[in-house]
Amino acid sequence: STPQGKGGIRLHEFVSKTVIKPESCVPCGKRIKFGKISLKCRDCRVVSHPECRDRCPLPCIPNLGGTPVKIGEGVLADYVSDASPMIPPLVVHCVNEIEQ
Repeated sequence: STPQGKGGIRLHEFVSKTVIKPESCVPCGKRIKFGKISLKCRDCRVVSHPECRDRCPLPCIPNLGGTPVKIGEGVLADYVSDASPMIPPLVVHCVNEIEQ
């Protein structure tokens, strides 16, 4: 089951990983160096330092593998997950930025 925060917001499901290929922490923007521990969301793949996890953007929006490649192909449903709220990730993040 997917973790839900207050208000039904979908939360991240983090998995602890040892960094092999350096990646950037999404909340702070700094590099996570080789051999250090990072957290990666199982669903949306957001990466963070353990101490930055609470600042990862919400809601968690799962990455989709099957989105159409060519512009104009497919329907809106191809760009959303089967899980609620079934709104394209770009739209959710844009609305969150506007509301802040």
